[in-house]
Amino acid sequence: MIPVSVIVPTYNRGGVLIETLQKLMQCDGTYEIIVVDQSTPPNDEACRLAENNSDQMQYYWREEPSLPLSRNFGLTKARHPVVLFCDDDVVPVPGLIVSHSRHYNDETIGGVAGRVLPPGPEPVPPKHPIVGRISRLTGNQTDDFEAVFEIDVDHGQGCNMSFRKEAIEAAGGFDIRFGGGAFLEETDACLRVKRAGFRIRFDPEAVLIHLKDPTGGCRPKNPSDWFWWYGHNYMLLLRKHLSWYTWPGFILFRGVNMMLGAWRARSPLIILQGLKGMLAGLTA
Repeated sequence: MIPVSVIVPTYNRGGVLIETLQKLMQCDGTYEIIVVDQSTPPNDEACRLAENNSDQMQYYWREEPSLPLSRNFGLTKARHPVVLFCDDDVVPVPGLIVSHSRHYNDETIGGVAGRVLPPGPEPVPPKHPIVGRISRLTGNQTDDFEAVFEIDVDHGQGCNMSFRKEAIEAAGGFDIRFGGGAFLEETDACLRVKRAGFRIRFDPEAVLIHLKDPTGGCRPKNPSDWFWWYGHNYMLLLRKHLSWYTWPGFILFRGVNMMLGAWRARSPLIILQGLKGMLAGLTA
């Protein structure tokens, strides 16, 4: 198999990270694990785990918390031609890494999106053929990464996605302007790899469970922060990937979504934060 560098950005996840790393170390295949820790204080247990398994794992601590920055830093340390990004609160199946790696024997493949399941009973998989798609009119994403069939997609989910290292590097890595919870940063990266002529393939055999642990992790500070970054990141995606004639429909669709969100939050004025974020995204 083609060797893989597994990059795990982490932020204040404690013991959940250790369990994730121990599960990754039990996976099949030829790979290294790169931990990029942004926790305060640093996760000493993860550091010790890497020291005791230095032939398989590297540990780095970074002061500035940023998911795109940590992904880019991991890329600079990766020694293998395929890079797999996993979240710090996942449970991989033993064949996860091998399933990602096998696709890169095909030179047209620039990225692979893996299957993502929630904890608990396995959900009923979607039967329709729309997985990992992005509307070029509204920017709306169809995920449905619980699917059980292989298919080409527009994007993957950040907790379980891989790239041909040279392809993601040539595309410029991850755009650090996608801030806050880094919403849409993986979408942007996938679209840029596709723009370079590569395909992104969804593989249901590359499966993990995403625990979505409520502590730590990458998330907005409060509802106001969420609205600002929602508007900002969507407008940044619009500028980078959608044609000018889609802008009116896109902005209308996002505006309606923010109004509905403000109504559900019972805070009508909070939409102003979203509008400010949209303006900032236009000039980011």
